[in-house]
Amino acid sequence: MIEGRKIRDQTVFLRQAEAKAAIEQRKRDKTMVAEGAANQETELSRGRAEVEKLHAQADLYQRKRAAEGKLLVELAEAKGTQLENTALQVRGQR
Repeated sequence: MIEGRKIRDQTVFLRQAEAKAAIEQRKRDKTMVAEGAANQETELSRGRAEVEKLHAQADLYQRKRAAEGKLLVELAEAKGTQLENTALQVRGQR
């Protein structure tokens, strides 16, 4: 009888310990999920920042190339005008 009672008491203690362990496990899992979500959001933010950086670099490259092209066209037009003026300054030209 005493042995049966001890077994029942130990079973109760075992169940209480298991319940506490389950609660702690849920807390730990909840914390890990929250940390994982925070890490995920951090990485997504980094990715968005990298995309914005690449867009800015592409825009800068495009603007530089457009400016260089415009400069070359304007220089060519100026050279053409200079050649026309030189040709018109030659004697007998109208």
